[in-house]
Amino acid sequence: IGIKYDITTSTYFFGEYNAIYGYNKHTLDNLINFGIGYMPGMQPSHIHDASKRAAELEYSTQTQLDKITFHFDINSYTAKQLHNQKLKELAQYLSQYPDFIVVINGHSSSDGPAAYNKKLSQLRAQTIKDMLVSQYSLHSKRIFIIGYAATRPITSNHTDKEKSANRRASVRLI
Repeated sequence: IGIKYDITTSTYFFGEYNAIYGYNKHTLDNLINFGIGYMPGMQPSHIHDASKRAAELEYSTQTQLDKITFHFDINSYTAKQLHNQKLKELAQYLSQYPDFIVVINGHSSSDGPAAYNKKLSQLRAQTIKDMLVSQYSLHSKRIFIIGYAATRPITSNHTDKEKSANRRASVRLI
């Protein structure tokens, strides 16, 4: 469950609550996130214009960029070498369209305690953000990260292959 409240045209308050069964499936972990966001110079009309431009862009390009996913090894938030080409394509696109905002969602498999997976998923998203900022000079204020832990799997977490698919960071353009 989450909420976002605009304080001014460039600042907002957000909160999120997640209830997740713990590693041993006998405990319930409660995760609560609160924060204040600031987007200097971003007025609602800019966000609307960016969304409108996204709709006007070639559908296949937009769809491909929204499907960029970075996979990670077990208990790792270290980027793999094969991430470089995906990052380059994303950075080139974002350089052409500076009004887009990037949300990087970090995820984990269900192995391990929920609090650990929450932090690991945040670190995975932060790794991708750091690479976009340091290697491609994208402005860090355009990139937001969210760590979802194991709350949004793309497949079940029953087999090693399924767990591997869930250890990821994905990109969403706004």
